[in-house]
Amino acid sequence: MVLCAERTLSGHDSGVRSCCFSPDGKKVLSASYDSTLKIWLASDGALLHTLSGHDCYVNSCCFSPDGKKVLSASGDSTLKIWLASDGALLHTLSGHDLAVNSCCFSPDGKKVLSASYDSTLKIWLASDGALLRNWGGHDCYVNSCCFSPDGKKVLSASNDSTLKTWLASDGALLHTLSGHDNEVYSCCFSPDGKKVLSASGDSTLKIWLASDGALLHTLSGHDNEVNSCCFSPDGKKVLSASSDSTLKIWLASDGALLHTLSGHDNEVNSCCFSPDGKKRIWTENGWAP
Repeated sequence: MVLCAERTLSGHDSGVRSCCFSPDGKKVLSASYDSTLKIWLASDGALLHTLSGHDCYVNSCCFSPDGKKVLSASGDSTLKIWLASDGALLHTLSGHDLAVNSCCFSPDGKKVLSASYDSTLKIWLASDGALLRNWGGHDCYVNSCCFSPDGKKVLSASNDSTLKTWLASDGALLHTLSGHDNEVYSCCFSPDGKKVLSASGDSTLKIWLASDGALLHTLSGHDNEVNSCCFSPDGKKVLSASSDSTLKIWLASDGALLHTLSGHDNEVNSCCFSPDGKKRIWTENGWAP
C-alpha cells in the first residue's frame, strides 16, 4: 500500500518543530523555529492565524481539549496560552530557567504541564497561568511530557535515557523506565492509559506497561534517531518520525512494521494522527508545512 501526502501547508520562515490537529480535526496547529505558531484549516491548508509573541523558537504546541485555546512552549523559557479563535495572547507562564521543550493540557483542560532543559517539570493553572507544582528527578534535560488519559499520572522523557511516571497530584515518582541506549525524545500514553510509548536517539521505539514499567516491545527499523511518536486514537497503531527522513507506522500489539512513509529531504521532527485516525500530519526540519 502506497501512502501519499495529501496536502502541503507552506508559510513558516524556518523549520517546523511541532504540529497537531484540533480535537475536532478541522484545524492544524504548527510551531516553528521562526518563533511563531500558525493555525490552518485542515480541509484545504488555508492559513487562519499567525501567533506571534515568543522571543525564540517554539518547541511544542497543542490545543486544549475543547479546542478553544492553544498552548505553546518556547526556547525563551516561557509557555503561552492563546485563544484559538483569533490567536489573541491570554497568558504568559514564566518560571522555567531554560528552554521549555514540551507542553500539554490536562484531559479536563484545567491544568498545563511543561518539561524543560532545566531538568524540571511544572504544573500550572490554565485559567490564569499560576504555578501549582514544580519538581525534578531526571539527571538531564526533560524533552517530553504528558498526562495520562485520566489525568492522575504524568509521564516524562529525558536525555538521561529514561522515562519516568509520576503522580500528578504531588509529583511522587512511581516508576523509572530504563532500556533505551540514548536520549529519549518523545513519549505518550496509549488512549486507554495501559501502555507507554517512547522514541529515542538510539533509533528505536519502545512500548511499556504503564502499571509497572515493564518493557513489552522494541520497535527497530529507523536508521537514525526517532524524534516523535504517538498512538492512533484507537490505540492499535503507532506512528513515528525520524531523522532518517521517514515516518513509520507499526502495529501496537506486537511492534510489527506496517508502512514506511518516504519523501522528505530532511529530518522529520513531529507527527500525529487526526482524531478519527484516518490522517497523519508531520513536520520536517528546514521545511515549512
